[in-house]
Amino acid sequence: MHILKYFLLITTCTAYFFPQTFAVEVTKVNITKLEHRANQDSAEDQYNLGQLYEKTNNQGITQDYFKAIEWYTKAANQGLAKAQYSLGKLYEKSQGVPQDYAKAVELYTKAANQGLVDAQYSLGQLYEKKHQNMPQDYTKAIEWYTKAANQKIILNKNNIASYAIPRNSYYRIVNLISSADFKKSQNIPIIKEFFKQDCLKQHQNSCDFYKKLNN
Repeated sequence: MHILKYFLLITTCTAYFFPQTFAVEVTKVNITKLEHRANQDSAEDQYNLGQLYEKTNNQGITQDYFKAIEWYTKAANQGLAKAQYSLGKLYEKSQGVPQDYAKAVELYTKAANQGLVDAQYSLGQLYEKKHQNMPQDYTKAIEWYTKAANQKIILNKNNIASYAIPRNSYYRIVNLISSADFKKSQNIPIIKEFFKQDCLKQHQNSCDFYKKLNN
């Protein structure tokens, strides 16, 4: 009985004073397994490794943008939309690579064409503002914001939080209403319908924009 108590005491003290050791070893084992599958061309595991190396809150892993880029690139080359988007973000923010908005647009477009809402919204943002080595284009900004906004019905069925990006997309469109390029958009009926429905919910701002669109 005394031996059992002594064992439990040693075990508890070890866990208390050295809590990170086991967690780190488990993480290292997990990385080894991920790398094994990633080296067998598993795009999902390549993406997951990229995520681990990009983030800073993973035990036992040092942030390494170069490794993140390496793994994201492998997954992106296999057509994985979320890897294309994540790699595009690194190019946009100049993390581990020289800032290259044109490259970010290229990668976002690949992901956006697969229906990734984050990429569609990010494209809208890049086209709305003027950036080095890429043109400002309100028409394209509205086009991509509208595609992101139109996902609200699909996303909202299973994930209420996902409504944020589509809704924000509509409000980014609002900022472009005064632009002459806005009238070139082929999606105006969809945008009108959104503000009409939002107006019916007693949102005065939407009512004002709906009237403006119909003038």
